[in-house]
Amino acid sequence: MTTSRSAEQEQRLRAAVDSLSHQQAQIIRLRYGLSGYGSYSLCETARIFKVSVGRVRNLERKALDKLAALGYSLKDLRGS
Repeated sequence: MTTSRSAEQEQRLRAAVDSLSHQQAQIIRLRYGLSGYGSYSLCETARIFKVSVGRVRNLERKALDKLAALGYSLKDLRGS
């Protein structure tokens, strides 16, 4: 039962991330390893998106604020 619950929680988290703008969702997936490839640093993420580190930080913060409004925290992102 615990495995099913964990899978359900992960599915809900992924749905919450999918509700973000495309760019914000991609940044969260990369930064927190939700794509299955491990997590990327701010610099690596900035290179991928061809934007500044500050811009990635800004988009990440906005995405985290939106996820927090939906009831998700950094702990949820790091735990999946």
